[in-house]
Amino acid sequence: MQKISILHLPVGIFKIDSSIKMIYVNKRFCKITGYPKEKLLGERWLDVVHQEDLHEFIHILVDSMRVGIAYKFEFRFTHHDKNDIWVLCHVVPEKNSNSVVNYIGTINDITELKKTQADLQKLARFDPLTQLPNRYMFEDLLTKSLIRADRNKNILAIFYIDLDYFKNVNDFFGHTIGDQLLKEVGNRLKRSVRPEDFIIRLGGDEFAIILEDIHNISSISFSAQRIIDDFKQPFIIGEHEITATLSIGISVYPDENTTPETIVQHADQALYQSKKSGRNCYKYYNEMMQQQLERYMLIVKHLRNAIEKNQFELYYQPIIDMKLNSVASMEALLRWNNPLVRDAAPDEFISIAEETGLINQIGTWVINEALQQYKKWYENNDKMKNISIAVNISPSQLSESGIIETITEVLKETNIPTHNILFEITETAVMKRAMDTNSVLQVFLMELGIGISIDDFGTGYSSFTYLKQLPIKELKIDKSFIRDIGKNKNNESIIQAIINLAKTLDLEVVAEGVETKEQLDFLRENHCRFIQGYYFSKPLNRSEMTTYIESMCTY
Repeated sequence: MQKISILHLPVGIFKIDSSIKMIYVNKRFCKITGYPKEKLLGERWLDVVHQEDLHEFIHILVDSMRVGIAYKFEFRFTHHDKNDIWVLCHVVPEKNSNSVVNYIGTINDITELKKTQADLQKLARFDPLTQLPNRYMFEDLLTKSLIRADRNKNILAIFYIDLDYFKNVNDFFGHTIGDQLLKEVGNRLKRSVRPEDFIIRLGGDEFAIILEDIHNISSISFSAQRIIDDFKQPFIIGEHEITATLSIGISVYPDENTTPETIVQHADQALYQSKKSGRNCYKYYNEMMQQQLERYMLIVKHLRNAIEKNQFELYYQPIIDMKLNSVASMEALLRWNNPLVRDAAPDEFISIAEETGLINQIGTWVINEALQQYKKWYENNDKMKNISIAVNISPSQLSESGIIETITEVLKETNIPTHNILFEITETAVMKRAMDTNSVLQVFLMELGIGISIDDFGTGYSSFTYLKQLPIKELKIDKSFIRDIGKNKNNESIIQAIINLAKTLDLEVVAEGVETKEQLDFLRENHCRFIQGYYFSKPLNRSEMTTYIESMCTY
């Protein structure tokens, strides 16, 4: 009678020996696991327990053996059809003469319960309409993001977003259309930001975005503007075309006024200011950042049509050969003449051009302008045959496929000897692309025969092997080292090391930013042959440089 009742219990019953081999299973156990009895008996449980749960499973059995008590736990069992099932297991050691001989236990299939729990958890943490994390999950995501930002010393930004006049949509089209619009808003936000950014629906028509690993304020502004621009396109909901703009409030961590406790409050306050300012825009909580943002957007606005308005101009700074007391080469330097941003230094507007993708268009103009002007000098002055020209190439241009065609065309038009042309590239940009067989550097090497000048040398991480393999003609010692001559012995040692390295690799070395006689004397004593800087000449416009070439002063 007792045996019959055990066989028909509505639970899976098993017995395993001390080596975890199955020595008994009932019919219910076989039904739950999907395995016939003959496939189970004599087999080890380790073969059917889910690999991620195996460690805990063994740990519990060892504990049960050591302590001699029953345990209850959950784990996944690999079903015969390869699907995982969750089971609730009770196991108790069977002792004989104070030693564990077998384990006896039961299992219940709790897979549906687990699914229900997962669904409930998802409902608790995700918005059922948009499938985005909800306000509850936002708190958890933000806490973890702030911990990472603090640990990695990175900038973190919070966007608080509110649809403009969303109530009118519900009132005019109805709540069903309003809900569909909210779903599409969530989808469009996903497309507007990076995959690693977190998008949250806080409730109603309110959303939030967490942006981690921010390296400069400009990129935050660019992300916000991209979102606003993306929402200029109407939404098509059924037969309706709906235009939905949005307002964004931005808070940044860390800054002088923001702590982890107030970042959300600040973003909400910034959102209020955004709405107060006319909506369909974004505002920073920090006034200083707001000023930076306005300047950034002003520069971007005017950079877009600077070429058409003929606002760019090239200046040329001579590089002096100390050995021959003559001009060896010149560097073409970009200047921007705009009445509304007169104080925009090249470092500022060129950096913004890189961030916004405008640099490729501007860079093409620079290459054409510099080489066309050089052609005029070359044809009108025989001394130019011994003077080269260096043109700066931005890192993003190196990845731009059209640059090969641009350079090839201008070389055909100008017919300038390629050995008189240098493309000046930062050390970091050179090293990043040194192993790329399809890079512009390889085109220089294999086809065009144009030399490379490495700018800001000493501030990056070069491989000496690549310095020898690439078509590098000269190294330019960064002016930060030159500035400290006579003040910093370590920097002086670096300068000496760069000069010796260049000599070993049979490369020219140029010291840029030379302004004083003390700097010049140090460089001369250390056999630095080529000098660039205000000590000899400031950058000159086209007319001034023409006069300079014609006079061809010696020193």
